[in-house]
Amino acid sequence: MNTEALPEQQAPSADQNDTNPLYDEYLQTQADTQAEFAKRLEPTPESEAFKAEITNPNFIEDPETGIKYAVYALNRDKTGKPLIINLAWSCGAESGVGRADLNEMASHIDRPIYTIDMEATGKTDIPDRALRKAVDFESLSASHLRVIDALGINDFDITGYSLGGVMAAGIAAQAGNRVGQLITMASPGFEDVSIVKLGYGFTLKEAGNSKEYRQDAAELRPTILAQDKAAQEATSGTINRQNLSMLLKLAALMSKEATAEAIAKLSSDTKWTDVVGSDDAVTDWTGHLDAVRERNSLYPHSSVEHTLGSETHSMGIHRPAMAEVVAATLAK
Repeated sequence: MNTEALPEQQAPSADQNDTNPLYDEYLQTQADTQAEFAKRLEPTPESEAFKAEITNPNFIEDPETGIKYAVYALNRDKTGKPLIINLAWSCGAESGVGRADLNEMASHIDRPIYTIDMEATGKTDIPDRALRKAVDFESLSASHLRVIDALGINDFDITGYSLGGVMAAGIAAQAGNRVGQLITMASPGFEDVSIVKLGYGFTLKEAGNSKEYRQDAAELRPTILAQDKAAQEATSGTINRQNLSMLLKLAALMSKEATAEAIAKLSSDTKWTDVVGSDDAVTDWTGHLDAVRERNSLYPHSSVEHTLGSETHSMGIHRPAMAEVVAATLAK
């Protein structure tokens, strides 16, 4: 399925409709566009293998920090270079949005997949106060890389959505030529903005642009709203006093240029692909794309970007399309 942004079609004028030979073609194009959008809304059913794997994590302790990480191995019957997937802010692997994202990836990508629950997220430990105070993306990436080492993984590809993209870039920068491909998806960290602005943009656009997508979704695929509601219910109560301070620290770190700094340190053997939406509920994508292009001018072997024809950081419309883009990129 083509996941490039769909071009807008100019409708022939009404008085030409009966005689314009292009009108039938126009109508068919509009129908195809609606069908394309509908496909993006359709969630992939979970396989029995996925259900078993997503509820059976291993726990690996980082010897330097003492944090025990929940690690999930998916597609265990597959072979090939492992793919590390990093989830979005506050999303654990076993439920809600994180689980939905992993299910799409595991369904579309024919190779072994590993994901590590972030600190204070899912079933991974909450760092103590001293660690929370000192933490930055460099130390977080180093800790996750030690977990990857403990899994016995040498060469790998890595991807991540939103906060997960920031983490993926940081891990790739430290892993050097062990990483063949880095794919960041709807990731902040290219601009230095205040956390207040970041949060305000999310709230404002969620109340505005996302409403249109929800209305379209209700007409095209009512099941996506049920899935979205189930995801919200599954994740309710996962943010509490015990992990809130760490989650806020991660959000604050995302508002800085951590992704851009990591990209500048990538090995020349690592290919970087940045996947963005046609719009986003968090980030100013114009500024984001300008920053990406500026980096690419200095980093020519990673001058790839891919735009999806849907808004990211809103609802699950883009998940199957994202998974397809990742699968196609890895196959190149």
